[in-house]
Amino acid sequence: MTAHRKTANAHVAVVNGKPAGGVKTIKVAKDGTINLDVSSDVADEVHVHGYDLMKDVPADGSVTFRIPAKLDGVFEVELEGRDEQIAKLEVEP
Repeated sequence: MTAHRKTANAHVAVVNGKPAGGVKTIKVAKDGTINLDVSSDVADEVHVHGYDLMKDVPADGSVTFRIPAKLDGVFEVELEGRDEQIAKLEVEP
């Protein structure tokens, strides 16, 4: 098993309501930090499941999450209103 980094820096660009290049996988070790930036050409709510964090992103705007990776597991990041997965967060113990 490969140890994951303690800090994961990720950017997801949403174009036409979908993640550019497909769903991004973000891997980090438990007790690390996730720095996630989401830019979007559509307005919606970005929801990090499991951590239950939500932020509204305006059309042609961006939001930033800085998340302490306290929960291990696999979690979906989605545009809530569109039910569109944009990233997968993998936190390993």
